[in-house]
Amino acid sequence: MLDELFEQSPDGCFFMLLDVPAAQPRSAHPPGTRADVEALVEHLLHHARLTRANAALARQHGVPRARLLGRSPVDLPGFAVPNARTHLRRMLVEGSTHVVHAVRSLGGRELWIDGHYRVLVDEAGNVVGFLGIQRDITHVRRLQDELEAQATTDPLTGAGNRRLLEERFAEYAAGGARRITLLYIDLDGFKRVNDRAGHGAGDLALARYVRRLRAMLRADDTMVRIGGDEFVVLAPHASHEDDDALIRRVSAPADLGLPRGEPLALSCSVGVVHFPSDGTELAGLLELADRRMYLAKARGGAAAEGHDPLMLST
Repeated sequence: MLDELFEQSPDGCFFMLLDVPAAQPRSAHPPGTRADVEALVEHLLHHARLTRANAALARQHGVPRARLLGRSPVDLPGFAVPNARTHLRRMLVEGSTHVVHAVRSLGGRELWIDGHYRVLVDEAGNVVGFLGIQRDITHVRRLQDELEAQATTDPLTGAGNRRLLEERFAEYAAGGARRITLLYIDLDGFKRVNDRAGHGAGDLALARYVRRLRAMLRADDTMVRIGGDEFVVLAPHASHEDDDALIRRVSAPADLGLPRGEPLALSCSVGVVHFPSDGTELAGLLELADRRMYLAKARGGAAAEGHDPLMLST
């Protein structure tokens, strides 16, 4: 019955066994035992061999079962990484461990594994290996990623939304960012695009503007659309020189074009604030940046307000 359950399980199951049992340290905490645990972890990684695997494990890896047999843990994806030692150490000390991580299968497929691993001991209490049960949760993770992306993405333009703005600001601030630059951007004269060519053309122009703006940003910068033709850029750890370059690029007229090939060049007005010198709360920073953006717009647009080289008194 156990053989049948093992073979027919929809989860990947395998046994990793040692040729010779090894003494099992009881805890990693009392003096003199941590070195024993570390030595046993290394021994398992290099000297245990996969002696049995079911069909589901072969399907996960996309290879014949024969290619799995005889492998040591370091020859299998998921074990030849630094944190694998942490989980094996926990398994030895506590008896079992649970891991959820991304791996590349032997067949080259990227997959997410939900794995449970239990140490196996003989009657004398010596370690003889471990049992692994791995569930492929790739489809679940992909669905989660898609739902999270939808929850933080503006469906019209593909830019982030206000939720993403709040999450990233909290992440940057909690992560020890000493300085965050926030740009509040409003396109100048965008209403005439809708009036002249219709809302479909306006939507297309916004999507093109987002692609243009994204190409100007650094990898760590975040861009969101907060409504209409208004956008916010968060630039963590930006230097004064970074700000100068970014503001000049953003403020330059954007050649967006219209569906019928008509030229369309739009400038923008920008309000600039900095965390923490202008405030430490996102709501207050957005309000101040919005006010500074309107000051720039009152100057006729195509301007930035709140950054030293381009700043008026507020």
